[in-house]
Amino acid sequence: MPRSTWIQGAELIPENKPYKIDSAGRIVIPAHLRSKFNIEIGQEVDYYTTFIDDKWFMCVTKRVPEEEESEE
Repeated sequence: MPRSTWIQGAELIPENKPYKIDSAGRIVIPAHLRSKFNIEIGQEVDYYTTFIDDKWFMCVTKRVPEEEESEE
């Protein structure tokens, strides 16, 4: 199993399978990850990028409606 990577206090856990970008430049979020993070088809997500130690990282986050944020 590949080792996890730590960046700025966050542990990045590899999913152990590369995924290809399709011909339209889209990234598919596999079903097991959508299920794991409770992401529904058609739901909006945000992308963040950072450059650390000569590597680019991309983070995908799902949007949480404001009423759910206030409940937490």
